[in-house]
Amino acid sequence: MDILIPAEIIALLEEPSLQTPVIVLHTRELNKVLPIWIGPTEARNIGNIMQGVQNERPLTHDLILMMVYAMSGKINKVVINRMEGTTFYAIIEMSQGERKIEIDSRPSDAVAIALKARVPIFITRELMEKEGQKNPFETTRTTRIQEKKEFTAEELQKMTEMLAEAQKREQQQ
Repeated sequence: MDILIPAEIIALLEEPSLQTPVIVLHTRELNKVLPIWIGPTEARNIGNIMQGVQNERPLTHDLILMMVYAMSGKINKVVINRMEGTTFYAIIEMSQGERKIEIDSRPSDAVAIALKARVPIFITRELMEKEGQKNPFETTRTTRIQEKKEFTAEELQKMTEMLAEAQKREQQQ
């Protein structure tokens, strides 16, 4: 059985060299970060959820949650559980009564659903130990994110360096 470590989002930004959105997850237990490159649409959706933006019509993540709830189900947690090549994988764990169901997912969709459903995000210890990067910050940014404060120039430089290192590691695989 995989050991799960709680994770939190510490950044959602555009990686400068590739101009690609990246979500950065942090685990306090190991004090490591895991950058995951995602698509622009997914990044926009996650950003809107984080900022509490309400859409006029339901987006895919809203629709999925409405379907789960309509069937008396609930989302329990999401787990980023492995990496194959340069692709990360996740599962969404849900339940319907006593029945537990695990659904394969892209990490970006799993994170968006976790944020919408207000359930925890986990990363397997094995994945974090293998693919996690040294935390570029002295402390976590959780409080600053909740306060919606922006990165300082120094924090952006540290994040850029960490992302470049992560990119090199992924290309070597």
